[in-house]
Amino acid sequence: MRGISKSSFTNKIMIDNEVTHKEKERELIERAEEIKVKLERTENMFQNKEKKWGELERIIVNYARKDQDLRNKLSEIKYICDDPSSKRRITTVVEENHVLKSQIDELEKEITELKVQVTYAKSNPT
Repeated sequence: MRGISKSSFTNKIMIDNEVTHKEKERELIERAEEIKVKLERTENMFQNKEKKWGELERIIVNYARKDQDLRNKLSEIKYICDDPSSKRRITTVVEENHVLKSQIDELEKEITELKVQVTYAKSNPT
């Protein structure tokens, strides 16, 4: 620190910190721009996939209107589409999921009860 006053040294540190801060800020801005570009590309890709899926659904619906077997198969896999003639809606699916969840809970209770019975039977052979 010879030849340099304390205030000059402090000023130099402050300037260096400011330069470092500005460099970091610039890097963060560049990174944010890169993320924004990637996000826009991803959004564009999803929009294209959605268009293709919509077209595929339209084709499926057209064929299903004419083909009972196809309608039955779509019903078997619980296929949901935007076809207004379809009886399935999101609320229907939610209700079905609720029923299935209840069935799962009942079966889990039954399994637990059977495990208890098996354990009891193993520990008390007749």
